[in-house]
Amino acid sequence: MAAGQFAELGLWRRWRQLPQSAQSWVLAGLIIVVMLTLNAFSAYMPWTAAHRDIVVHQFRLPASADFEYFRASTKMRRNRPDLEAIVRFTPEAFTDYFTQIDDARLWAPVPFAYDGVEIEAEYTPAAHEWTNQRPIRAGERRARWGGRVNEAFNAISNGRFFCLAIQNLEGERSPYSDGRVVYRGAACRELARNDPVFVLLLGAIDFDTRRLLVRIR
Repeated sequence: MAAGQFAELGLWRRWRQLPQSAQSWVLAGLIIVVMLTLNAFSAYMPWTAAHRDIVVHQFRLPASADFEYFRASTKMRRNRPDLEAIVRFTPEAFTDYFTQIDDARLWAPVPFAYDGVEIEAEYTPAAHEWTNQRPIRAGERRARWGGRVNEAFNAISNGRFFCLAIQNLEGERSPYSDGRVVYRGAACRELARNDPVFVLLLGAIDFDTRRLLVRIR
């Protein structure tokens, strides 16, 4: 049927009229395009896996976490992605996760690579706290959620919230005389309105839907 459709359009006939050498060049070009496409796709997959690993590690998720939604935008900078995720839990997994969110041992700081650097920050005691207060600001930034995650966030009527701001203190803002970079993590509510923020981690737990919402940017 496909050959008949080509014949009706005259394409098949034109193809048959091409010299064999020209046909070979066309086929070779198509093979190259397919190989480049497959190569790009295979390169994307581990990069996406690395993005998911950031969410898994920073929010202490089990390796079997069920990502209902995940988006990694690298429009601005490849090493500084804007990550959004919705993780759905089974009733048992949700109970296990929720009962541990206030465990300081579980939420001990975990270094992670972002913007091409390995961040090992000094954290305030309140940095990893979950509260009943919806985050609004983190220093100079607003605590914004992306499209689909924002809809889920606005629908939460019974939840807990997480807002961690990581600052890179350098130059005059560094506690060291040589101005070396120091990373400091604090709860968003601990920052003054105009404090700069290097990385912002937002989390929200919806008890009614047993979902975790995440944004890292």
